[in-house]
Amino acid sequence: CPLAGDDPFVHQAWLQGHSVTAIDLVPEAVAVMRKQFAADIEWKAEKQPNGDGKVWRHTSGRATLYEGDVLERRPELLNS
Repeated sequence: CPLAGDDPFVHQAWLQGHSVTAIDLVPEAVAVMRKQFAADIEWKAEKQPNGDGKVWRHTSGRATLYEGDVLERRPELLNS
């Protein structure tokens, strides 16, 4: 879900058992999305290799939130 902002759809799809991936440039919007899931202790942040933002991974393994530019190349998303 590109440019997800604080859209509740990402969380709703996750609640129904789907694996979700979303991206937004605005760190505050990604923070709001993380709070929809549960406490921050359920998220781990990783710096992007190119220095463009962070990747937040939920401990369930079914939610990944990218904080950064949607136009940046992300090899890990190819063929996924």
